[in-house]
Amino acid sequence: TPAYIQERNKNILSAFNSIKETINRIQGWLNNENARKRIEITTLNSSSNILGYSTINNCITPFCFVTLGCDTFGRFTISYGIDTNILQMVSDNMASTLLRRIYEFTPGEMEPFVQFVSLSLDCVTYFENTLKHIHDDNYELIEVKRHEEESIADLLSKIELKDDVDEETKKWFNR
Repeated sequence: TPAYIQERNKNILSAFNSIKETINRIQGWLNNENARKRIEITTLNSSSNILGYSTINNCITPFCFVTLGCDTFGRFTISYGIDTNILQMVSDNMASTLLRRIYEFTPGEMEPFVQFVSLSLDCVTYFENTLKHIHDDNYELIEVKRHEEESIADLLSKIELKDDVDEETKKWFNR
């Protein structure tokens, strides 16, 4: 592929990884053990890509899925879907954060390569059906531990503010 497509692919891959990290952070605040599980499937180097030749990576949770794919021209794409009942699994703030982050991570020229599949998916069934294949190559079940704090407010209340700024922080602010 031409250099400009390779550069955009790097940006889309970075966005995809950032979206997965957002999902990971949301899962850390969830009380429901099943909602804290996700399946990641990597098929790029697989000789038997059962998801289809265009799928590179897939992240599936009971409340959403995100897929990194590649079209016939070698351009990376991101597809995602949200479960119909997401607000019963995560708070409205967290659902809003997930959608906001997807848009923030994929601005400008990346937008045409980001496809919203549906707001009315049954991600729970998709997750459960995929879970049956967890022992296949390239499938990984990730179980995110619940944060010890009950809420983000509890976490923030435990942060200690220091009067003296360390050298690393000074360097960061003086850039």
